[in-house]
Amino acid sequence: MLPKTVLRLSVLVFSLFFVVTDSVWGQSSLTLPDVESIFRVEVSLEMEGLDPIHSETVSPSVGPTVQEEVTEVTGFGRMIRVGTTEVSPTQENFQSEGLVFVDPGVAQLFEWEYIAGDPETALAKPLQMVITEAIALKYFDGVECLGQTLNLPTEISYTISGVIKDLPKGLPIAEELFASYATYPVRSNSQMIEGTVETYLQVPVGTSAVTAYLDRVVEKELRGGYVEALGLSMEEWKAGDNRLVLELVPVAELAKGKE
Repeated sequence: MLPKTVLRLSVLVFSLFFVVTDSVWGQSSLTLPDVESIFRVEVSLEMEGLDPIHSETVSPSVGPTVQEEVTEVTGFGRMIRVGTTEVSPTQENFQSEGLVFVDPGVAQLFEWEYIAGDPETALAKPLQMVITEAIALKYFDGVECLGQTLNLPTEISYTISGVIKDLPKGLPIAEELFASYATYPVRSNSQMIEGTVETYLQVPVGTSAVTAYLDRVVEKELRGGYVEALGLSMEEWKAGDNRLVLELVPVAELAKGKE
């Protein structure tokens, strides 16, 4: 049974527990938002006879589910890093930029300062894009660019719906192009094996209640199809030396480690 499990696990490692590209961290003269109450949800997998696997991404259902069930959680945000892609205000002269899909919660948690656009709606619909002031100056010669478009080589056009102040680099997100999360292929399923995102929770009054609930989320995910995808039954999973753990990592500690 072990060889089949190893094979299935190798496939899942590629599609589920992919390690996102490291953010560009560094010193900045910009003021950092209050991140003491913000945590990233990460996942660790240990299976008998295999090396441990750790990922900074989890199921897209974790954020909204935890906020709904745990009153201590006052906000969440999700992002999917695409990495470097090519963009242009026309269909020529493409230049490489870093692109991230984000939901509105990211802007709220990390206190984005909007120069133009409505923070309530700027990331609400598919094919919307929020850009930094630096990108607005680079491609449009100013921040008065709402309603204009940026194109990708795949002939997809994004409408500029917001312009924000350039972000400080001592945070998990310091890119400059932010496409609406609603644009990304549907990832709202409940099973961890169907897709993963970086998820951030705001927990201003402590983490004990959230940690306890995350244990229940793990049990739900295991029974929701994850164990079966590994070629195991719940009985076989529990009988072996196997662990799947969701943990909270303080964003403040992530920033300190990258200074």
